[in-house]
Amino acid sequence: MNGGITASTDGFKLKYEQFLHACDAAEAEGLWNTEEYGQMEGYYFNILMGVILHVINADGNVAARETALLNESFGFEYTQEEVIDLYYTVGENIEGNYLDNARIGLTLLEGMNPELKEDYLELLNLICGIAAASDEGVNEAELRALRELRERI
Repeated sequence: MNGGITASTDGFKLKYEQFLHACDAAEAEGLWNTEEYGQMEGYYFNILMGVILHVINADGNVAARETALLNESFGFEYTQEEVIDLYYTVGENIEGNYLDNARIGLTLLEGMNPELKEDYLELLNLICGIAAASDEGVNEAELRALRELRERI
């Protein structure tokens, strides 16, 4: 594993773990409607994956280092081909809804705990920046995807 990816993902993993603990606490306090939205942790994981898969494929290519980033960040063991398959399996939902899903999720967090919303927004920006840079630099398509994410959510 590349030391740069590992160092970058370590910070993300710590912040993500803290967010997951906050999700557990929100559910325990009855702040999250599990009947309507399912488990809070899963709900926000799905949004995060939609956004990161969009950024990873913004340049039309899923690089080996981007696959390594996913594996390192979330404890997956995907091959590059499996990440490509995953993208195309859920691609229609990702391309059409990833920003809307992120906005809805952030609005729900805002209503529960504005600090938790800011923490999640930080997670989104952090992992997307790591993903965009993980394939030896950020190209114009990835920069556009990151700008769109930051401007529209």
